[in-house]
Amino acid sequence: MTRGTGGAAAIAMVLLAASTPAAGQCIAHPLAEAPGKIGIRTASVLEALVDFGQTNSVCFGIEVMDERLATTGADWRQAAPLKDLLHSALSNVEEYRFHARDRVVSISPARVGAPTWLDAKIPEFSAARRGDVQSINNLLFMDLVLVENPRHGGFAGDYLGGDPQDQIGPLNERDKSVRSLLDLIVASSKGGLWITVGRYDRSRALSSQPFWQVLEYSQPLPANLSRMRGIVREIQSAFGSQQP
Repeated sequence: MTRGTGGAAAIAMVLLAASTPAAGQCIAHPLAEAPGKIGIRTASVLEALVDFGQTNSVCFGIEVMDERLATTGADWRQAAPLKDLLHSALSNVEEYRFHARDRVVSISPARVGAPTWLDAKIPEFSAARRGDVQSINNLLFMDLVLVENPRHGGFAGDYLGGDPQDQIGPLNERDKSVRSLLDLIVASSKGGLWITVGRYDRSRALSSQPFWQVLEYSQPLPANLSRMRGIVREIQSAFGSQQP
């Protein structure tokens, strides 16, 4: 698929040549992961997921439908398999479920409703050269915009830069959903998670920025926790939470 020239040209400048994709560092069988010790107590389930995921190389794909994952605290101070920790955390947050999609743990609404932009299929998602995680992530968003509007005139503006030491690709995927491609991005990296921010049902037009964010575990944990706290505030704002 041909992308617009503005943003795509800028991204192409940061992509590096390579012949084969690097292996990712998300662990296999993540729901069985049980650390020897644990000491996580956070103001939100989302912050706990960052802490556990980065510390234990567990990758997540998180689909947020309201503010409850952002406003429900987590107290994980007794070592247990991740599946037990999630059962405990989500027992206070109804209508969410979790399961493993290969090496990515999915947390999503329990009820399947109308299709969202995560279900949209990308006819061809390709990156002939390796690039950092955020560059590849932005290519995915541009391809989604072109699916929504094939006559889109190009892309401009800045995007969050990624860790230059965490390179993924080349990629050549056909007819995959946005959800599957986000899983592929984090699973091909040194580890990370993706999370939706705000509303993303298909009845809403796409904005100029992605409705999701990707956190890279190659970044320092304090920085990722700080970034997740910012995402928590965005989620609270998007879904009308009155909590501070």
